[in-house]
This record gives sequence, C-alpha cells and structure tokens, in this order.
Amino acid sequence: MTELEEKILRLATELQPNLTEMGPDVLTAGIVEEGLLDSFQLIGFIASIEKAFDVVLTLDLIMSREFSNLDGIVQIVERLTEAKNET
Repeated sequence: MTELEEKILRLATELQPNLTEMGPDVLTAGIVEEGLLDSFQLIGFIASIEKAFDVVLTLDLIMSREFSNLDGIVQIVERLTEAKNET
C-alpha cells in the first residue's frame, strides 16, 4: 500500500473504524454501494480529503465513477496534487 493510499484510508477509518477489518478489499469496495460510509460520513470524508491534501473535489469529480471506491479516490487525489505542484 502506498503512502497516499494509507493516508486516505486513515481519513476514512477516522469516520468508520470498521473499514480496517476489510483488509486489502477496502480499496476496491464501493464506498456507498457497499455501505462503507453513509452519506454524512461521505461529506466528512470529502472535507477531510480537501483539508489534508489542500485540494478541491468538484461535484464532477465526486459524481464520477472513479470516486466510487478508495482506489479511484487515490487516483483523483494524485492527479490533483500533481497538477497543484506543477503550478
């Protein structure tokens, strides 16, 4: 697991401690579809990501298929932080 994956998983487990019991499957499981986070936890998770990485998750990103699991969120955050570092 990469450092970024670990940090994003840590942010998610602060809201839902049971995620650690899923093992490596947690990265590919559907966040909402499989009940990893409820809607209120998801809002908190989004805010935590934005604060931790100093990025803005637009509605388009949040509604994208990629945002449906932690692995996809890692990819989104990677792109946003790389783009931010290039400017």
